[in-house]
Amino acid sequence: MTNSPSPCWAWLFCETHLFGCHLVFHGEAPVHLSFSAAAHAKALDFLAHAATPVQPLPRQDPLALWVQKALAAYARGHSPLQLPFSPASPFLLAATPFQRRVWAEIRRIPYGQSRTYGKLAARLGQPAAARAVGQACHANPLALIIPCHRVVAAQGPGGFAGDIGIKHRLLALEQGQRLPEGCRS
Repeated sequence: MTNSPSPCWAWLFCETHLFGCHLVFHGEAPVHLSFSAAAHAKALDFLAHAATPVQPLPRQDPLALWVQKALAAYARGHSPLQLPFSPASPFLLAATPFQRRVWAEIRRIPYGQSRTYGKLAARLGQPAAARAVGQACHANPLALIIPCHRVVAAQGPGGFAGDIGIKHRLLALEQGQRLPEGCRS
């Protein structure tokens, strides 16, 4: 990964031509990734209530540079996202057992593919829980790393905790549909 003396708990905002995202790290592992400033503020508040000091990660820090490079490569369609998954994330540990089961199943959806909320619920042995699967997607603390954008409605893309336009762009990217560089607006 990196050889940096990065702060123990840090946050960073990264931007690509497809999306901007907020990340929180514990060491070198992302523990929270969101597309929304409001979700990021809630994450920082959660950590503040746990008396966990979080500081901004300088943009020239080796970890920040490595993460920006990984996000840019993903956004250009050059590779699946190459950020580590941290099962010890306090945001994952604070989730319900059902949410963790949904997120584990979402992580099994291959790059370039999607599953419906209903099919995911059925795979979990709860075919009537499609709405609950959608709620778990909305509560996902590690967008992209737990690729909830790959979970869609039976008729269309469904919802998205971030900007629905980001979900459309991510699905198109992963399905090999090239998007123009300035498509973010």
